[in-house]
Amino acid sequence: MRIKYFEATDTTIMELSNNPTLATQELNENLYIDLDGQGIVVSITIEHADRSANMQELLYQRIPAGLAASTPSAFGTSPKSTADVQM
Repeated sequence: MRIKYFEATDTTIMELSNNPTLATQELNENLYIDLDGQGIVVSITIEHADRSANMQELLYQRIPAGLAASTPSAFGTSPKSTADVQM
């Protein structure tokens, strides 16, 4: 997965796979999803991203199997496998 933020247009693109895009669905005026031939999400585009989300910081958490049930929330207590990336 790749996440790109374009400051000039305030656009974030989350690329989930390398599959070719067959269709794009507009969820609202700022959120689009690209789908492959099987209807699987290929990418997500967020327009006006800095207004919609905190684009200064990206938090990625990989929750090991078996630990997910004991973790209160995705933004609560962080497991040891958390990686913080400052942008």
